[in-house]
Amino acid sequence: MKFTHITGLIRRTWHGLGEMMGEHDYHKYVAHMRAHHPEQPIPSEKQYWQRRWQEQQRNPGSRCC
Repeated sequence: MKFTHITGLIRRTWHGLGEMMGEHDYHKYVAHMRAHHPEQPIPSEKQYWQRRWQEQQRNPGSRCC
């Protein structure tokens, strides 16, 4: 395997893991808010994660932990 193939595989794997862990969720949320709710203020990333974690504590659903 060539070095470029290996680095590409690592990059795609890392990105996929980030997707599974929610790493990209804030950026998707901001894009959604700008497209569909431009009149509403966008919370900071810290505020977004605090609200999200609070909601998960109130409603654990099917999470593993």
